[in-house]
Amino acid sequence: MPTSTTRRGRCPRCNSRTIRHYVHGFPDFGGLVDTDGNLPAWIQFTGCVIGPGPSFDRDCESCGLRWTSGSGARVVVSTWRELRDRIGVETNSEVNDWLERQLLGSTCTVSFPALDDPQAEIVVRHGTTHRTLHFPFKLAEWESALIDLFEESSRRLSDGLEQGTGVSPG
Repeated sequence: MPTSTTRRGRCPRCNSRTIRHYVHGFPDFGGLVDTDGNLPAWIQFTGCVIGPGPSFDRDCESCGLRWTSGSGARVVVSTWRELRDRIGVETNSEVNDWLERQLLGSTCTVSFPALDDPQAEIVVRHGTTHRTLHFPFKLAEWESALIDLFEESSRRLSDGLEQGTGVSPG
């Protein structure tokens, strides 16, 4: 069977080859179609308008991890200092500013671990939703945790407002 020149890749968490690609905007179909002009079923088109919150362009059908292809998904961070360096901030307060930009103005709180503790955990909270990661972990797991946190918190807020409970996000 003819294949496209686009490689499916492997999951940085579970090493599965069941990766789905999401193409944003108006794509160049040249490298996406096979010699018969067909698109692989694992390529999804998202359209030109991306919704609020963090975005991703890959996910694993096996374990559910979501990440951005250019994010250094396989890079392992071993300490809080390393993660701060990777996201380009120097202080804990800058982390909160960075998170607010990533989550479109949503307020998050982070339990800041010791800078160089390779056994530490980090907890990110948004409203009543939280995600916990234990060092060491891959950058793709950090990114996926933020995406999951934003989506779950948004869903809870939406469900609360639809039910008339007036739940506040933060």
